[in-house]
Amino acid sequence: MIPGRIWSARAGTPAYATGIVESYFVRINHPGGHWAAWIKHTFLVQKRTRALSGACWFLLFDRTRTIVPSGVLAAREHFGEANVESAAGPGDILLGDNRLSESLCSGHIPASGISWRFSHASTGSPLVLAPATLSPLIPGTKLTTPVAEGYASGQLEFPGHILRFDNYPMSIGHNWGRRHATRYAWAQARTLSAEGRIFFEGFTLPLSGEFQDGPALTMATLVLNGRTLSFSGLVSATRNRSRAVPGRLTMDLLNDRYTLNADFCWDDTLVAALRYPQPDRALSTCLCSMLASAVLVLTPTVSDAADARMRFEVPGTAALEFLSPGPVPGRTVLA
Repeated sequence: MIPGRIWSARAGTPAYATGIVESYFVRINHPGGHWAAWIKHTFLVQKRTRALSGACWFLLFDRTRTIVPSGVLAAREHFGEANVESAAGPGDILLGDNRLSESLCSGHIPASGISWRFSHASTGSPLVLAPATLSPLIPGTKLTTPVAEGYASGQLEFPGHILRFDNYPMSIGHNWGRRHATRYAWAQARTLSAEGRIFFEGFTLPLSGEFQDGPALTMATLVLNGRTLSFSGLVSATRNRSRAVPGRLTMDLLNDRYTLNADFCWDDTLVAALRYPQPDRALSTCLCSMLASAVLVLTPTVSDAADARMRFEVPGTAALEFLSPGPVPGRTVLA
């Protein structure tokens, strides 16, 4: 059972009656990095009118270009309040016929001829990226991962193509708050190698509006062979460092026993540009890829540590996102 506090929808709660953006992100990766799918269910409560609406988004990143010659397919369908279910308690998320529950994800975007249906299960523990003690430093939004290490089985269907999959790695994220962060970079990766099994998720938020102008709030979690290593405490938050430009994110992370160096980059031909609305009707642009590469190096810093230095390579199944206000020059919005 997934804890209700990070799974339950917030859009219907009184605390957010004056405006909320809320998203559930489902991500599936072909183990060999051939393709990746990204399905997003969103709620939006307008700040002034309090009108509730929703949207279902679908992205396919196709490295083989056998389904999508351009490499990226994106589609979105909007729903009015009558077709949006956002109960405050644990349970299904429903946008029209698009459903996300604790064991099933199904839906379709008729205008694009896209449909999907798959079961999913978690094999690890949920993650809360930022501890409650640091919530005041993160303006407007909360980031959680109800399913960090999970697997999915089912199919995705496109005009002329069906992708069937069995026990492919997947994750589910859940974000909510009074608005999107103005600017952020976020990354996620998993791999199984001779060094062990890892799941990594991290983000950085500039505290002065631009990444290049000043300090950033950088937090991350690494799950190593089922053991959770947090780099999000008060000490870590003040000492972690990051460098971010669209397409490249590096993080130097520290806790009381380890340093973790994470380096992410993407193939610029496998990137989607998405338009994110805010409750005050402002628009932001999210650049994202699910076929990025990553290298992570974990080093113990205490003399009694039983672990040796470990290096993990993720050659093409990592996720990387950058959000910024307004349009991004040179990018065509896909959804």
